[in-house]
Amino acid sequence: IFGRCIGSIKSTDHELGNNENYYPRTTFVRYGFEVVQTCQVGKVFKCVTLTEQREKSFFTEPLSCLPSEVNPCDILKPKYKSGHASKFIDYDSFFNSSLILHDDVLSPFLEKLKPHLMDVQ
Repeated sequence: IFGRCIGSIKSTDHELGNNENYYPRTTFVRYGFEVVQTCQVGKVFKCVTLTEQREKSFFTEPLSCLPSEVNPCDILKPKYKSGHASKFIDYDSFFNSSLILHDDVLSPFLEKLKPHLMDVQ
């Protein structure tokens, strides 16, 4: 779903994150055909519709930054996606790089990562 939506990002406002009342949001634009009018004249059948634009904003902070308890010493620097998604963490590469951790470190790391992933989900 995210792959289909990523091309329709209108704006991200992650740069304004220095205000304590700030919540990072991303706005997506969707074009749809919500109303279709039909008309039949004899054997001719016509469909007429207009596109409608809708915008919806989502809280996207869990996609853009890791909580400090997950990565307290910045052992694993997250990489970010490219293009339209450059504000979002590339979790595939993050998981691959976490595999280098020793099992004694990996287990507590994964325990702290789980609540964050539940937020992302």
